[in-house]
Amino acid sequence: MILLYFSNSLNAQTSFQISDNQTGELLYRVIVSENDQFLGFSDLQGNFTDPKIRNSAVSYQFKLYGYRDSTIRIENPSNTLLEVKLQPTSKSLTTLVVSGTKYIQPLELQSVSIDVVKAEDLQRKITPDLARAAERLSGVNILDGQASIRGGSGYAFGAGSRVLLVVDNQPLVTADRNDIKWNYIPLELTDQIEVVKGASSVQYGASALNGVIHLRTMWPDSVAQTRVSTFGSVTPESNGPLAWWGKNLPYQAGVQFSHMFKTKNNIDVVLGGNGLKSTSWLNGEYEERVRMCFKVRKRFNKGKFAIGLDGNIMRQKSGFFLFWKNDSTDAFQPFSDGISLDFNDLWMNIDPWAIWFDKANNKHSLRTRYFGTYQVGSDNWQPATHIFNADYQYQADVFWNMSLLAGLSSNYFRFRDDALGGLHSGNFAGAFLQLDKSIGRFQVTAGWRYEIFRLDTFLTRSIPVQHYGVNFRASKNLFLRGSFAEGFRFPSPAERFVKYQIDIINIYPNPDLLPEQGWNAELGIKRKFVKDQWTAYIDLAAFVTSYDNMTEFSFGKWGKPNSPLFGAGFKSVNLTRALIGGLELSVFSEGKIKGHDLSIVGGYTYITPVDLSASDSLAKIGPFLKYAINSFNEVDASPNSPILRYRYRHMVKLNADLTLKNGISFGAGFRSYSFMEKIDTVLALIVPGLAKFRAENTGFSVIADLRVGYQFKSDHKISFHVLNFTNSFVTIRPAKPEAPRTFVLQISSTIRYRKKRNAN
Repeated sequence: MILLYFSNSLNAQTSFQISDNQTGELLYRVIVSENDQFLGFSDLQGNFTDPKIRNSAVSYQFKLYGYRDSTIRIENPSNTLLEVKLQPTSKSLTTLVVSGTKYIQPLELQSVSIDVVKAEDLQRKITPDLARAAERLSGVNILDGQASIRGGSGYAFGAGSRVLLVVDNQPLVTADRNDIKWNYIPLELTDQIEVVKGASSVQYGASALNGVIHLRTMWPDSVAQTRVSTFGSVTPESNGPLAWWGKNLPYQAGVQFSHMFKTKNNIDVVLGGNGLKSTSWLNGEYEERVRMCFKVRKRFNKGKFAIGLDGNIMRQKSGFFLFWKNDSTDAFQPFSDGISLDFNDLWMNIDPWAIWFDKANNKHSLRTRYFGTYQVGSDNWQPATHIFNADYQYQADVFWNMSLLAGLSSNYFRFRDDALGGLHSGNFAGAFLQLDKSIGRFQVTAGWRYEIFRLDTFLTRSIPVQHYGVNFRASKNLFLRGSFAEGFRFPSPAERFVKYQIDIINIYPNPDLLPEQGWNAELGIKRKFVKDQWTAYIDLAAFVTSYDNMTEFSFGKWGKPNSPLFGAGFKSVNLTRALIGGLELSVFSEGKIKGHDLSIVGGYTYITPVDLSASDSLAKIGPFLKYAINSFNEVDASPNSPILRYRYRHMVKLNADLTLKNGISFGAGFRSYSFMEKIDTVLALIVPGLAKFRAENTGFSVIADLRVGYQFKSDHKISFHVLNFTNSFVTIRPAKPEAPRTFVLQISSTIRYRKKRNAN
C-alpha cells in the first residue's frame, strides 16, 4: 500500500501515529524505515517521529508482523502529525521475528542467530510434524525426539531437552520428561517457526540452555478463509532384501484443515484439525492420531484490552522402534519382539490469556496454560502428568528512549508414573528484566534472569544469568552482530528417577544428577540482498558454547552383575565440563524474481564438540582451535577421543523451490551428515551388526528429495514428491534406518470468502 502526502513546509521533522485500519488499535513496535534503512520503532501510543530533519521528498516504510507492508511518500516534509493505518494480513515482504528479544524486529537486526520457517514452506513440503520441519534447518538435528542445535545435545531418549519449545509465547514441554511432543503441535495453524540458536535462558528460562523453537500461530485478516490439505505416501521398495511387508506396503495418509474469520463485534476465531495414519518401514513402528485445536480472541476499546482462549487436544496410538535386529537383511526388524514400545495417549492444553494497556499506555500481558498428558486404557489412566504455567510481562518505554520488558513466570507440576518412582510434584518461579535501545546504527539489548526450582523436597536455585547483544548496521544491507548469553537447566524428573526395562536393556536412575549451566558466545555477519519483491540473506557465524555439569545419556555398567546384560544399560550422568565451537554459513531467500517465486533455505555447520574431562588441555583457546582445524577432515572414532558422543561434526542442509508464473513448481531438498565419530562403546558391541556397519560406513550420509507441482489460480495445488530418491541406506540415529525411497502425492486448497466478515 503506497500513500502520498503533500505539504508546504521544508526543513521539517515528520511524526506519525500508526493504528490498525479496522479496529483503530494503536500499534506498538511498528518498524519504520527510509528506503529500507531502519529508522526506529513506534512507541506504546503508536507514535513515531523521524529523528532526521528533512528538506526534500522522502519515502517511509511501515512494517509489523501480521500487517501488510505500507509505504508513504512525503513530497514536502512538515512539522505535522500524520495518521498511518495498517491493513491486517498474514503476508509481509520483510522477515520479522520476535524470539531473539521478545520484541518484533527485522531478522537482520537480531544479535543472535535465528532461522525461520514460514507457513508457505510448510505447505510446499510434506511436513507431518514439527520435527520434520526443524530437521531441515542448518545446525539442527533430532535423534528420537531429542533436539540438538549446533551439537548442544547428544542422545537422550525421552529424558529432558536443552531446546525449549515455545508455542505462542508459552513453553510447551511435559512435566515428567521435559520433552517435546512433536506431533502435538498444530502445524495447520502455524504462521511462522523461529529457531534461536544458543542459550536463551534469560528470555525463556530453564530448558532453553541450547536454544528455542518458537512457533507462532495465525490470526485471521479481513477476509475469512478455509484451507484443506491432504497427502498419501507409499514405500514400495527397499534396499536389497530388507522389505518385510510383502503386499502390505508401508504408507502414510494425512489430512489437515484450518478455518478462520472475524465477526462484526471484534471477535477473531481460528479452528483447525489434523488426522494421520501410518505404518512404517520399521516393523512395529506406526502412528494413528486425531487432533483438534482452536483460538478465540475478543478485543475491546480499540485494542487497549483483549482476552483470548486457545486450546488443543489430541488422541494418539503409536509404536516405537528402538534398535534393528542386524545391519543386513533384518535392518528393518526390531532387535527383539519386546524392544518395541506402544503408546496410547491423550494430550490436551487450554490457554486463557489477557493483554491490556494502562492509562500511561504501558503494555501488560498475562498468559496461562494447563498442559496434561494421559496414558489411555491403563489403570486410572496412569501415568498422567499435569503442568500449570503462568507468565506475566510488562512493557514500557522508559528513560533515554529505552524499551523495558520485565516479567514473572511460574509453574506447578504434578505427575504419577511408576517408572519414575510414583508420585512427584514441584514448581518453579522466576523473574527477568530486559532493556533494548537503538543508538544510531546500533541495536543493543541486555537482560537478566533468576529462578528457583523445587522437585518434591529437593530445592535449588539458578545462578543469576545474563544476556548481552549488539547489532551494528555497517551499511545499508550489511549487519554485524555479537552476543554473550548464560544459561541453565534443571534435570528433568525422568533423568533423575527413571527405572525402566525395555526387553534386556535397562535405564537406570540417577537421583544425584546436578543442574547444568553454561554460556554461549557468537560473532556473526549478515548480508541482505533486495531486488523488487525478492529478499535474500547470507549469514556467517562463529560460535562457542561451554557447559558445566553437562548431562549426557550414557551406556555403561550401572547395575548389578546379575542384572540383564550384566548390569549394562543407559543412565544420565554429569560431565565435568564440555566445550563446543564451530562455524555456520546459512542462506535464506524468499520472494519473486521476474514474476517467479523463489525460496531457498539451508546452510553448512561445522562443530568441534569436546569432553574436557577427557582432555583438559583443550579448555585453552589455542589448543582447542588447533584441534578444531587439524581434525577438520579427520575421523577419530577411538574410545579415547575427546569428541562428545552422538554428534555430527559436519552437516549440510539445503531446500530450494521455484514456482513459475504459469503455476508449475520444482523443488529439491538435500541433507548430508558426516560420520558420527563417537557413540557408547558398549552399545556398539551389544546391538548386532552396529560395530560392523560403523566400520564400513565412515563417510557422509546423504538424503535427497525431489518434488514437482502445479498451482491453480494461486489457491489450489497438487504436487508429487519423491523422498530419498536415490534410495540410500542411511542411519541418522545408530541402528535405526531412515526411510527408503518413498512416493508422496499432496493436494491442497484454499477458499477465501470475499465478503468481509468485519464491518469495522
